[in-house]
Amino acid sequence: MSKGVVLSFTFATQAGPIPLSDLDTNFGQLAAAVNDFGSYNNYLVDSSGAANTITVTTPANTTFSYVTGQLLQVLLANTNTSATVNINVNSLGNKTVVNQGQTNVGAGQLIAGTILLLQYNGTSFVLLSSGTSGLFASGSAANPSIAFLTYPNTGIYNPGSNTLGFAVAGVSAGIIGNTGGLQWGTPTGGDQGLGTINVQNGYYLNGASQFQSGSFTATLTGMTSTTTGPVYYVISGKIATISCGSLTNLSSANTLTLTGLPAALQPATTAYQLVPCNLYSNGVNTLCGAQINMSSGTITFYVATGSSPTVFSSTGFSPTGYKGLSATSITYSLE
Repeated sequence: MSKGVVLSFTFATQAGPIPLSDLDTNFGQLAAAVNDFGSYNNYLVDSSGAANTITVTTPANTTFSYVTGQLLQVLLANTNTSATVNINVNSLGNKTVVNQGQTNVGAGQLIAGTILLLQYNGTSFVLLSSGTSGLFASGSAANPSIAFLTYPNTGIYNPGSNTLGFAVAGVSAGIIGNTGGLQWGTPTGGDQGLGTINVQNGYYLNGASQFQSGSFTATLTGMTSTTTGPVYYVISGKIATISCGSLTNLSSANTLTLTGLPAALQPATTAYQLVPCNLYSNGVNTLCGAQINMSSGTITFYVATGSSPTVFSSTGFSPTGYKGLSATSITYSLE
């Protein structure tokens, strides 16, 4: 019982006849206490001024000891800031407060003004309910707020404002951002194995790249001076598209190649030898073909010569005047 029972009369020192009304009074007080529903709630108020210590005192005329199975309801005074939280009842000594499964509580998990339901297991007080209607502390990837008894570092946590994080073995596995964006896999991107999705640096399905974008620095050869510039690319499945604004210079040879093609943009074979494109030769926009060479990171350009029939030649560029790429886009297969 959580309420002390005080009886009006004692009889050991009384002399003479004892009125039965005194017995009735005592029995009535005892019966009222037994029948009072509030006698059984074990409701206590935390009087501590420290964030990670719970101090409670049972009502006057009650006795208390740390007994396995003991239930307490505690109105919490302070939100915890540490994973180590102690409760001290009637100055009998500190006992730790833990989640079910004996895992530490998370910082901020116990919120001031809420009612905790605790049960003593012989060593610690186990948190059965935090009274927050399904609200949880933010947690972290290493210590997620919603986790599993067998794997306490695997679960769900809150990594930032209005974001949802998923942790596996104490490491962030995925995050849903506050605008609905999804990052699945490590922040560095790339192939993280089966099911990887990473919208920062690409999209992988069952380990295979489905979408990537980026840029690289290309160098044109066959020029009077070094000619470099940015080339942008998009990979969608097995189709790659590269494009650039203006990358031209004065010609010094009848050939034209582009180097610096990243490995991700190099086809598995050279079966698709000539991909149509438009280039400049001697300052004139000219129909050309691009041979994207496997493994070398080089594109060899061919220029159309003759008209009946049209023949493409890798040595047909003008060795004078401007040549190169201008608002050029090339789409080809990576297979």
